[in-house]
Amino acid sequence: MKESAVLLLVNLARNNYSNRIQFAREGAVGPLVSFAQDDDNDHKTNAAIALGILVYGCDANRIEICQKGGIPPLIALVGTGTDQQKSQAALALGNLASDNEANCAQIARDGGIAPLVALLKTGTDEQKCHAALVLGNLGSDNTANRTEIGREGGVAPLVELVKSGTDQQKCYAALALGNLASKNDANRAEIANSGGKVSLMVLVRSGSASQKEWASRAVKKLSSSKVLKAKLSLRLRSLFPSLR
Repeated sequence: MKESAVLLLVNLARNNYSNRIQFAREGAVGPLVSFAQDDDNDHKTNAAIALGILVYGCDANRIEICQKGGIPPLIALVGTGTDQQKSQAALALGNLASDNEANCAQIARDGGIAPLVALLKTGTDEQKCHAALVLGNLGSDNTANRTEIGREGGVAPLVELVKSGTDQQKCYAALALGNLASKNDANRAEIANSGGKVSLMVLVRSGSASQKEWASRAVKKLSSSKVLKAKLSLRLRSLFPSLR
């Protein structure tokens, strides 16, 4: 596959589900995975973009890219790629992990969580946004991933994004914190200790519609622990007297 063909694929598949399916059926996935491991930086960047587009909203392509070995090179780009490669690879991993439990588990097995948390801490605004998205997907319905994300230090930077991130960062971070808090007392405690419960409640009161939705869900997950629920109630009443 030539670079010009990759660019054409990107343009034709970006907003066209049928084209995404067709390109995969015609054998595009294998060459793209190879491109993602190429020595040429432009090849790597364009391959990451193309893989992210092919899997958007398409579970058959998510499965095929995983089967063709596409996850490890994307993780490598998150860890050591250029700024654009890190951002696009994280976005591709987020799309691969969306509604696909097998891929969520595979990304963790291939060592994806640590570099994603690192990107969440030190990346650009776009990189942080994409890292929050993929970590939120990885923590959905996966107990082991929730635990590992917490152990790698993923909670505090997500709380910081809820407090002071961009609008999109706040939305994805609230989603991620809700998933990390589900049936995980250690993560709930870390969210509380990092000031996350109050920041989420502020978002519930003053955020956009999507921010309110995900922040409300996260607050409910936090409140499922009796001790945290009592502490949360007292703290919120001290901050918002109207709640008394």
